[in-house]
Amino acid sequence: MEIMAYIPIGDFVRISHQEVSCSHPDSIKAILAPPHRKANWYQALAVPDKFHQTPMSECDPKRHRERSSITASSYTLSYLIQSEGRVDKCIQELQQQLMRLSKTGNAIHFDHWLNYVAFDIIGELTFSKNFGFVREGADIDNSIGSMRFLMIYQAIMGYMYWLHPFILHSPLAGYFGLKPHAHIFHTVSAAVQERKDDKSSNVDMVSQWVANHKKWPTRMEEREILAVSGMTTIAGSETMTGALESFFYFVLKNPACMSKLKEELKEARLAGKLSSIVKHEEAKQLQYLQACVSIKESLRYFAPVPFGLPRVVPEDGLKLGDNFFEPGTILSVNPFIIQRDSRYFGHDADVFRPERWFRAEATEYEKYLITFGIGYNGCPGKQFAFAEIGKITATVLRDFDFELEHPDAEWDHRSHFTIAQQNWPVRIRLAIEV
Repeated sequence: MEIMAYIPIGDFVRISHQEVSCSHPDSIKAILAPPHRKANWYQALAVPDKFHQTPMSECDPKRHRERSSITASSYTLSYLIQSEGRVDKCIQELQQQLMRLSKTGNAIHFDHWLNYVAFDIIGELTFSKNFGFVREGADIDNSIGSMRFLMIYQAIMGYMYWLHPFILHSPLAGYFGLKPHAHIFHTVSAAVQERKDDKSSNVDMVSQWVANHKKWPTRMEEREILAVSGMTTIAGSETMTGALESFFYFVLKNPACMSKLKEELKEARLAGKLSSIVKHEEAKQLQYLQACVSIKESLRYFAPVPFGLPRVVPEDGLKLGDNFFEPGTILSVNPFIIQRDSRYFGHDADVFRPERWFRAEATEYEKYLITFGIGYNGCPGKQFAFAEIGKITATVLRDFDFELEHPDAEWDHRSHFTIAQQNWPVRIRLAIEV
């Protein structure tokens, strides 16, 4: 609806009594890049309560920077490379399951498997714990289902944040099992405690945060370890799932694109440039794959998070274009709108076309990619997402051929805090070359 509103109106659309959604050319620079306070919408992201703050839920820019500084080192690409062997084990389990499924000839819900592997990888990186979803081929204890319900809850409570503490603290909600965070919080809490009790030498996010807590107990309280672990598990697995689903779905909808990817992977394989589980450095060399995925076309065309990124106009007001916005006004910038705008991505902005990233204008295009936010509130884990998606897509597409069960049908998707895509079953078979 928000996207459609721009077609007849223009760069500024009032979407609530105090929020204006903006797509003006200077919106990113004026609204997202400066350290403006985040809107109260983000308060609903504090789970299980307001005492468990994270950089994502913290609205104050100064406190946000303080919280981020103590956890930022855990999201570096160097840590991911150090942990790549554990990530490879998760992808190898997916590889083995897909090989088994390819022999049945039946259509599969590939979106489920992408969700499973995303969750398992985040578990390995955060707690050195593979949750076992791929291994079991199932949503164990309805953990993922509970997370999806939490996504719905947070999307709604973001606009009624004043209700958030009453629901979380209500004994009736707990009695009737209506606390949307309860199950996933229990899952994460158990994993954190298990990791703290484990005296192994594995280096993971939790072990780094525990060390930081011991070193600076006043800067990172123990409950923050649990809060940041929950944020990483939920946000990391859901956004990576959405990005993977978008990649596979739109590539399958574009046979020419699939053909180019297959040819690139075949050439790299025959040249001995791909490991059994494709390494991050190997995937980086696959130029067409990187144009389709990473920070490129699938993330541009169908961003995993459908909401605008709301900021509060500061005390001296804010001028944008010919408009002056009073202090306290909420201005938001929606990735879906910006990233489908022909002014920023060419006349074919509303088309899935990876080749755009080989144009002379590609450097300009990247200035308007806000899938993972920008500025002080940019997603700290985006390098993880880029690397993991590249590894998974390269390995799976090299080894298997896919086709949509219903190629003329469109998928279903529901917009919550993230977008939940569904109903696009595929048939899978072992690739001839493998």
